[in-house]
Amino acid sequence: MAQKTAEGKGVVEQTSVPRANAKSGKLVLIIGLVALIVTAQAVITYFLMPRTPDPKPEDPAATKSASVAAPNGEEEAETSQSETAEVTMGDYNCTNSTANPGLVVHIDFKLVAVAAAGSQASSLKQQLEVHSARVRQLVNQIVRRSSLEDLNDPNLSTIKRLIRQEVNRLLRKSYVIEVVISDIRTMEQ
Repeated sequence: MAQKTAEGKGVVEQTSVPRANAKSGKLVLIIGLVALIVTAQAVITYFLMPRTPDPKPEDPAATKSASVAAPNGEEEAETSQSETAEVTMGDYNCTNSTANPGLVVHIDFKLVAVAAAGSQASSLKQQLEVHSARVRQLVNQIVRRSSLEDLNDPNLSTIKRLIRQEVNRLLRKSYVIEVVISDIRTMEQ
């Protein structure tokens, strides 16, 4: 602050230097820090995020030659998908009260069995029609006695495995290769 003395009066006046320079300096500092943090975050995110491979256009001739030259394991995996058939096992609506005491869970889902294409798929379909009541009872028992952990599993792997094993045991032949559970809805009360 500057001081001025008036001649003859002995009064001291004080004039203040504008504080705008100090405030604008702090504002620039804050903006700079925020910009630095945002930039650092962007750089860290860039290096930590997983990269997805770029899709490459496929040449039909190259794909055909690659499938011929591929080892048998890979070729068999491609053909095994086309050699299976899906057989609908029905729509199910079950209630589970053993998963968590005091909690009742209602489960609705569609069940499909995957079997080898051809005669095995048609045999499975016929056997499921003949034993439909027992298959339905089996599936209901498995879902009703499942734990809350099994019901919350995103893949439902334990329930699928148990259904596949029990259906194959009931039919006395390994018709079912895989069980697919779709359109699952759960409601807790």
